[in-house]
Formats: sequence, C-alpha cells, structure tokens
Amino acid sequence: MNNFNPQPTKESFKTISPEKLELLKMEKEGIFLFHGTRADIDSLEPRQAVDNERGPDGEPAIFASPAVDFAIFHAIINSSNFPEGIVSQSGAISHDDGSFKLRFKLPRGVLAKLPDSAAGWVYVFKKEDFAQIKERPAEYKSQISVQPLRKIRVLKRDLPSGIGIL
Repeated sequence: MNNFNPQPTKESFKTISPEKLELLKMEKEGIFLFHGTRADIDSLEPRQAVDNERGPDGEPAIFASPAVDFAIFHAIINSSNFPEGIVSQSGAISHDDGSFKLRFKLPRGVLAKLPDSAAGWVYVFKKEDFAQIKERPAEYKSQISVQPLRKIRVLKRDLPSGIGIL
C-alpha cells in the first residue's frame, strides 16, 4: 500500500489537465512506474545518480516511482526550465507500513518565475521491469535500458500542490 499526496476530489478534476488526469488514473492501477525528465527520448539508459550532499548514489540506474507527482516534479524542475541553475529538494518520508508521503521544496519565488509553458516528460513503465529500492519505498530502479510504454508531456500547471520553501 502506498500513501501518496492526497488524491484529487471529484471537484478538483475540473482543474486538472487531461494529461495529469490520465497519469493519476495509471497511478491508481498500481502496476506502473513513472520517471520525469526534460528530455523527449525513446528509451532510457542507466545513469549515475548524484545526491547533492553525499555524491554518487549507488550504481548507474534508471529511477522511477509509483508516485506520479514525484515524476512530474522532476520533469518540470530541471536545467532546461532554469538555465541559470536551480536547487530543489524532493523525497519521501517512509512509514513502517510501507506507505510514504512525498515532500517537495524550492527556493522562495522560484515558481512565480517559472513560465506557464515550462514543460517536461513523464515516462510510464511496467512496474515488473524495475526493482524496489528497499530503503526507499517511493523509488524503484532498473540497471538496464528500458523502453517506456508511454510518454506524456506535462506543464507547470501539473506540478504537485504543497511545494514547500527551502
């Protein structure tokens, strides 16, 4: 069981883009994983992840999450949309029952500067093609190249709500 950010209500579906609504429906099925990036590419290759505080983060891999908002955040908050550079935080707080709560933070004023046209891509994968990272229930990884089932363009409007201030 995964506990992501609260799911939208019937009323809020009126303001959710068709793209995000489609992604949320796939998330609810529980059989897909999502990877967000600025790049429009056909397949993903393992890359070296880097933690800003600890340096290289494990072996090169493709990382994905069962949480759509995690992927959307990474699809939009990137160097293409912030050519001058950006510092951000994203992660999940894990609970003993395997559930987790996502957390996102940006410097004050950053979202206001981000144009509405800021875009990125969310790639959809079969969960079975990835292994869950034991100590991080919000993250899975594949150490081989994988081809997405779908790729969906997302915009600033699709960012998760409740992004905190660094």
